[in-house]
Amino acid sequence: MMKVVGTMFIENNKLLLDTYKKYQLIINDASEGEREEDILSLLKSIENLQEDIFSAIAATFPTTSEEQKAIIDLLNDEEYGVITSSVAITALMLSTIYYYKESNILILFDTYVLSRNEEIKQRALCCALILCYIDKNRVELSDNIAKRVSLFSE
Repeated sequence: MMKVVGTMFIENNKLLLDTYKKYQLIINDASEGEREEDILSLLKSIENLQEDIFSAIAATFPTTSEEQKAIIDLLNDEEYGVITSSVAITALMLSTIYYYKESNILILFDTYVLSRNEEIKQRALCCALILCYIDKNRVELSDNIAKRVSLFSE
């Protein structure tokens, strides 16, 4: 069952990006009357896809490398927007609280380093630090997290 959820996440991820692109086209090209109804419909589609993506990220354990790459792509692609990235960050955090996943903490630290959006950077860093505090006994044993944190000696 979990792998089906992960596969759905990857498919929903692609569908969400396509829906965002349609949304941008309607905003830029539609007349005033057509625009409102189409925009409301697309916004509802985007919201439903964000819920699906949240559920998929939060429930998938263990994650495959393909699923992790899809999450990283979502977090680092500005086309998805701040809200979708925030949804993914929150899902990663909740998933890691329930199923400890060192890779999720590393993804959050990477998002802090790589994102160009300050709000996303701060959300990712705060979530990563909260997770490190919650699971401090496990984190102390992790060389990967220790190396990543040592890079932040700024």
